[in-house]
Amino acid sequence: MGLLIFWLRKWRLTVSAGWRYIQYAAILFIAWNLDTMASHWLLEQSGLIDIQNIAPLQIHITTADGWHWLREVYYLTKLDHLICVPAMVFLFLGFRRLLHSALPTSGRKELVP
Repeated sequence: MGLLIFWLRKWRLTVSAGWRYIQYAAILFIAWNLDTMASHWLLEQSGLIDIQNIAPLQIHITTADGWHWLREVYYLTKLDHLICVPAMVFLFLGFRRLLHSALPTSGRKELVP
């Protein structure tokens, strides 16, 4: 994603709204990947957090002594869909904008309502 952003800027494609939306999507996908890696590291590698399923849709997060603030950090990292969904929306909007700019005027009404 970083390489995509680099080439979009180098070729000055971001002056077009479609490519600019795709650049925003790439930035959000980078943030989503970093968030997901942090979440997995906290749970599986750090040994600082323990998760217990109490009931359906209810968990208990236990942290090591002195690391109580990690409970909120872990919970926020599990809300990764708040980053991923806007990234997919920006990607869709970018593709749609590029499609509209590539189609002749007569073909636009037939393909997209």
